[in-house]
Amino acid sequence: MLYSDCASLNDYIIRSQVDAVLWKAELLLAKEENPIVRNDRVADIARTIALLPADKKVVKDDYIRKISTDYKLNRKTFESIVSDHTVIERKKSDIVKAVRKNQVAELKGDPKTFPFFTELITINQKTDEKTFKGIKIDKVRFVQLLGSFGFTRYASEQDLKDGYTFIRVTDNVLSEVTVEEIKDFVEDFTRKQYDFTKCEYVDAYIMLNEYYDKMKTIFSKDLFARMRSEAPIIINRDTANECFLYYQNGFVRITKEGHELINFDKMDGSVWQKQMLNRKFEKIELQLVADEAGNVDFENSFTTDRPLGIFADFVWRICGQKQQRFLSLCTIIGYLVHDYYHYKLKCVELTDSTVSEKSEGRTGKTLLMQLLGKVRSYCEIPGKTFNLDDEKKYQLADRSTQVLHINDVNHKGRTRFEFEFLFNDITEGYTVRKMFQSPFIQRSKMVISTNKSLQIDGASSRDRIIEFEMSNFFSEQRSPGKYYGHWLAKDWDDPEWLKFDNFVCYCVQAFFSNGLIEPETINLQARKLLDGTSREFVDFMNDVRDEMLTNKTPWEGYTMPNTIEFVRPQSIYNFELDKKQLFDRFIVLYPDYKANHFTQKRFTDWLRKYGTLALGCSEIAERRSNTTFYIMFKKSES
Repeated sequence: MLYSDCASLNDYIIRSQVDAVLWKAELLLAKEENPIVRNDRVADIARTIALLPADKKVVKDDYIRKISTDYKLNRKTFESIVSDHTVIERKKSDIVKAVRKNQVAELKGDPKTFPFFTELITINQKTDEKTFKGIKIDKVRFVQLLGSFGFTRYASEQDLKDGYTFIRVTDNVLSEVTVEEIKDFVEDFTRKQYDFTKCEYVDAYIMLNEYYDKMKTIFSKDLFARMRSEAPIIINRDTANECFLYYQNGFVRITKEGHELINFDKMDGSVWQKQMLNRKFEKIELQLVADEAGNVDFENSFTTDRPLGIFADFVWRICGQKQQRFLSLCTIIGYLVHDYYHYKLKCVELTDSTVSEKSEGRTGKTLLMQLLGKVRSYCEIPGKTFNLDDEKKYQLADRSTQVLHINDVNHKGRTRFEFEFLFNDITEGYTVRKMFQSPFIQRSKMVISTNKSLQIDGASSRDRIIEFEMSNFFSEQRSPGKYYGHWLAKDWDDPEWLKFDNFVCYCVQAFFSNGLIEPETINLQARKLLDGTSREFVDFMNDVRDEMLTNKTPWEGYTMPNTIEFVRPQSIYNFELDKKQLFDRFIVLYPDYKANHFTQKRFTDWLRKYGTLALGCSEIAERRSNTTFYIMFKKSES
């Protein structure tokens, strides 16, 4: 092992162990006579010895003895310095390993007998007769009682000014609760658990009546807001290089190197109840086939017996059974599962690949997202009613939402979807407004599904989206249910769920290793052109392109420039076309457009789309000469 292979000198010494410590001692002490420098170097060597594992005590003692003898150090002093540094390193290690937990407010006494109320009793001085007058609830103690059950007010940096909600902390789990749910809990606790045997008059029935009489004061939101945690609520979150999934028997930590199941007692803080998965996890090795070079051969990994599981096979089919596209979708799945937001965020668009003027659908977009909802807290919003102007458009989401899916967005009418209006929601989070609740900002990975393609114009839009075309393997005629012979997820047994969960872990690892991989397109550009213009326009421009290549003119009768510099075009590229002549010719061939008030401006927008999407132009140049407006589709020679 070379020193250059190590992060530091201490790292080299620890990995080399036996003689490296002595080498360091010789390097630092053999020729040094300055006592101040020498003392610092002795401390440095002591720190290195302290880093050795506890089971190396004999080795440590040998180092101390030999170094003390060779360099004339006081052995007891040197031994003491090593001991001090050993204690320091142990404390550092304990700090690193310390697990932070959310603590429920302690209650002095048993909750079942906790005296949070007083019986109001008067005594007749003459007869000693007692009269029950009612109950007085001690509001401070009542709040303390609720706090002992884990109820608390919760506000995070995502809440808008003065906003908060109520949660309940139970072991490793956080649950968002409403005022009504807290009322239900108190009522059930009073009826079923509280011990009234020491009370003279009060029983559960009388106490419930007291609650009902004082509903607006005892069960007010303002009083519940006094339930406050003494320390900030800790939520276990993904990091830049770690992803966590939460199961009934522990949590799974996923990194680039692999994944492992860990006990909950090793987990920092708590996790939202909606993020807990109602099944157990077991690590299994995916049966991937390697080619001669040792690389994964996905094509030969997907055999008829489906060794990787139904979900992996489903992903393979919707990718068109292409290796590059499969790996791309794996990284997209990994990105969506990674609940982390401090890197470049993108919206995922799922669209169809078939070139058609009809909205076919049924390719598996919704099913893919609903299956991801089996590992992440998932919210699906109907795209047809998604109104960008509605301030409550995200009301179906909550504080635990990790993947937000706007399903089947609308392309026409008042609720027509415009991608650029989501820029801030994608990168900074979106505001959730619900009836009778404080608004808050939630961050989620966002997905848009559409049967038609989105018109993504400009660098800002392209930088915020990754587009994936679903193959036409599945359709209305061949649904996943028919192909696999069962309902996906609903009919899975435990072994199938294990394959599903382990494949998801593989996808997260693929994302950590490769980042988001752009998929090879199928028909994306052609579909964008058709969805953004019309079939008639595409046919018209294709004819112009073919005529210019064959006959060196857009059509017979097109008026060419009458200048000395004019050179007859060799193709549609790098030649100035008269916009008005093109428009007039199109209207003559398709008169219905004139009746529908089709304008020159809109036609020019379509020309630009054609240049970008059909011709792949590096630049589209436009200019005016007197009263003539030109457009040129430029293509670089390289």
